[in-house]
Amino acid sequence: MRKLATIVLFCTLPFPVISVAEAAPCAYTGKNHRVLSKKLKRIGFTLCKEHFPKGTLAHEAVERGLADLNKVQNSSLRFYIAGYDDHKLYKDAVKKDKTFRLDIVKAPEGKGGFAGRCISRSGKKGIGEFDVVFNKRVRWNFGFPQAWKKKYKRTYLTTVMLHEICHGLGFAHSHKLTKDISIMGAGTGKWMGQLGFGIKPWDHGHIRYHYGDSNAKGKADLVLSNYETIKTGKGAPLELTAGLSSSEVKHGEQVTVSWTRFNTGFATNKPYKMKIVLAAKGQKLKQGTVLKEWTQSARVAASSTVSETMLAKIPATVRPGTYRVVVVIDSGDAIQEQREDNNYLVIHKTLFVSRKKRRMASK
Repeated sequence: MRKLATIVLFCTLPFPVISVAEAAPCAYTGKNHRVLSKKLKRIGFTLCKEHFPKGTLAHEAVERGLADLNKVQNSSLRFYIAGYDDHKLYKDAVKKDKTFRLDIVKAPEGKGGFAGRCISRSGKKGIGEFDVVFNKRVRWNFGFPQAWKKKYKRTYLTTVMLHEICHGLGFAHSHKLTKDISIMGAGTGKWMGQLGFGIKPWDHGHIRYHYGDSNAKGKADLVLSNYETIKTGKGAPLELTAGLSSSEVKHGEQVTVSWTRFNTGFATNKPYKMKIVLAAKGQKLKQGTVLKEWTQSARVAASSTVSETMLAKIPATVRPGTYRVVVVIDSGDAIQEQREDNNYLVIHKTLFVSRKKRRMASK
């Protein structure tokens, strides 16, 4: 019998994330990295009956997270609660027992800095089993994300659970600032929850890429991001784009706007419109100044990532001041997408517009 490797993925939240033996990130390139064994299609979690009894908020938090994973379009994976068991110690999580467990445990001496941890066992054919444990010392919130509170002291269990399960599916950490595009960024439990519940567009695409039916048909989902995939020796992590070629421009000058377009869904051949809008602080998008509008006619491949740029000229009608640059994809709603509420991107850099100096008349 082949000896299985035990792999522990460490997540310290909201502090910097430390990881050991984690998989290389995937950018839909087909590069090999650790994923589930092909025979695993239904993943049933055994819950600690002491910490996740039926009828409690903790139990509902688990149900909510598993339901979100089951919403991934055309994924072959199905997540469910398989049953209940007595509470076990942290050391039991590293033992092979052919079950997927969820438990809240007391961290061992000297290892108390994590919020959630995925412990997986794998061989040549991929991951065969993983457990997710949560630190008993963390102040857990079992509900939905609330409005942003700078001094909020609780961590969302559902969000940490989704982050750790994605580790169990073989996915590594992304850039620490990618909370709007992937649940695999740092600070997941406490701060990322404020950005909305559930796994993000990149995660949907990643799951579908590895565990979806390649022959299936479905909707596209075009998403814009401030992040691009940078190929390095260690994989293709998400990194920040340049955003803007300059932080200050004068009337009549041009600025290069850059972003990344993800299609986390299926292919589409339909042309769609895009536009770049200049919006002042507090100004609604419809009230902003349209700098550029064009039609994209090229086919968008399934699960694809493309870095794009466009020149935009600043008209003299724009008042001097600091602005946000907003890129809109499928502005005419030509494509029926999985989600229609993620087609706007605010570039991560601000743009200061000033008047062009007039030439002094010669005497």
